[in-house]
Order: sequence, then C-alpha cells, then structure tokens
Amino acid sequence: MSEWIWWMVLAFGLLILELLTGTFYLLVIAVALAAGGIASLAGAPFALQLVVAAVIGVIMLGTYSTFSYLLAEKNRQVLSRLEQPLQPGAIER
Repeated sequence: MSEWIWWMVLAFGLLILELLTGTFYLLVIAVALAAGGIASLAGAPFALQLVVAAVIGVIMLGTYSTFSYLLAEKNRQVLSRLEQPLQPGAIER
C-alpha cells in the first residue's frame, strides 16, 4: 500500500478514537496526520511529510489552546456577573 494510505488510516483511526473519548486533542493529531497524507499524495519525501504533519499539529494545538483560553476567560466574566446579587429595580419591563 502507498504511504498516503497509511497516513489516512492512522488519521481515521484517531478520528474514531476521538469520537469515542470526546477530547479535542486527538482530532488535532488526526488532522495533522491527514496533512502528512496529503503531502505524501503530492509526492513529498517522507521527511517532509513528517515536517508537514508536525507543523500542522503545532499550529492547530496552539490555535486551540489560545481559543480555549479566551473562551474560558469570557465564561469567567459572564459567571462573575451572574453571581452578583440582583438589585431592586434592576430589571426593567
């Protein structure tokens, strides 16, 4: 079998495992493996395939970490507003 098929089989396997566990990190790795498979399909040497998979994985992981931090910060702000006592007359009709 061709190299790109192995990349895609690994990516699909991690995608299935991701659906079973509910974490997001395995999805990041699965997408990175698929990117390595696309590089293989394009005819890149194996070392470049590994580099493509690693770079895509690091970029996606960094993006996910930043996004999840910003989302958690926004949730903290909303929760802090909800925890404040309601003042009489604060709700207008």
